[in-house]
Amino acid sequence: PTDNRSAYNKAETYLMSIKPLRRPSLLDYYQSAKNATLAMWRNYQDMKIDRTIHGDKYFHCKANCEAARHQPAGPAVAATISIGREVSQQLEPRPVLSSHYKNDFQADQIANHFGRNQGANPNKQSQECKKLCPPYRVDGINSRY
Repeated sequence: PTDNRSAYNKAETYLMSIKPLRRPSLLDYYQSAKNATLAMWRNYQDMKIDRTIHGDKYFHCKANCEAARHQPAGPAVAATISIGREVSQQLEPRPVLSSHYKNDFQADQIANHFGRNQGANPNKQSQECKKLCPPYRVDGINSRY
């Protein structure tokens, strides 16, 4: 009889420790959107400072990864900013062939998508985004990034 009571107490303690599921509030969305936007901006500034040739894909991946971690709005904010930035670049007049920019746009979107998937993956929350984006890291990027 005492063994059953002990098992019951353990089960009750465990069940009491589980946090109830709740719907995110509007404030949760606002705060996560703000933090995701700041993550994107910080990485954009880092990319401009670093200026490593062909390093932009790494910063695309890392920015999207960090932004996507700010749930619930982070992944949507990261996608919106990423696509919006690329589309705005497509609208700028360029003296170079547009096929180059189309290929670059597609490569950027692949890096963005990879980063968002890494950042939103609950199994990878303990890893830094700079460790999750090595396929896009090129020689010459400062180690602080």
